[in-house]
Amino acid sequence: MPWLAHYNPEIDWRMGEVQMTRYLEKYGKKWRNGRQTKPGWQKQKEKEEREEFRRLTTDEKIAIARMMEEKDEERDEEKDLIELRMVEEMVPRRFHKYLKVFEKKRIREDANEKGLGSYHRS
Repeated sequence: MPWLAHYNPEIDWRMGEVQMTRYLEKYGKKWRNGRQTKPGWQKQKEKEEREEFRRLTTDEKIAIARMMEEKDEERDEEKDLIELRMVEEMVPRRFHKYLKVFEKKRIREDANEKGLGSYHRS
């Protein structure tokens, strides 16, 4: 366990406590509730990003939201393709012509056409 040797914590087996005092003394890191806090440069960067976002116009924010939405859709399509390939590998070739019947997207479209709207499982 290389990490254990690196951090060399003080372990109180009777109390069931682990303290990172040796590592803290050596490297001077700040810890809060057993977790390291973000370094100052990262906090500053996040603050600047928030301020920059606040300065954007409504149109710019809408454009960013659309771009993010498009990326999500691309990821979903990629995920669907991967899922389809996995199913194709599991299902015997002679039944591949029936695969589209069981696609989630197809089921939703059929439900909408029949007026069932949001009645589908994800």
